[in-house]
Amino acid sequence: MTFKSFQGSSNFPSTSLTMHVNLENNHWGFFFLVFFLFLFFFLLLLGFFFLFFFFVLFTHDALTSLLHELYGQLFLVMQTMSSFLLVLCPLSVELSGGGGGPFK
Repeated sequence: MTFKSFQGSSNFPSTSLTMHVNLENNHWGFFFLVFFLFLFFFLLLLGFFFLFFFFVLFTHDALTSLLHELYGQLFLVMQTMSSFLLVLCPLSVELSGGGGGPFK
């Protein structure tokens, strides 16, 4: 795939900047797909828990501390998974030779 952008006037085609992109080695699309799917399902799961436990969380005092502990564990797991994805996926792309980072 070729992207062309002209700098200056179109009367001087020698000033055009051409960049060739090899889509077979581009892993960023897969990374963003995985990341946004993870984000979508995390928000969907979080919304489900808030809707399902809304009545219980604010009306039953006996289960309040248990639910707060479960929410804390859920946020800890999701934070760990998101940190793992944000560090591992770009690192694996750089080490595999894909992308145009500093290690290529």
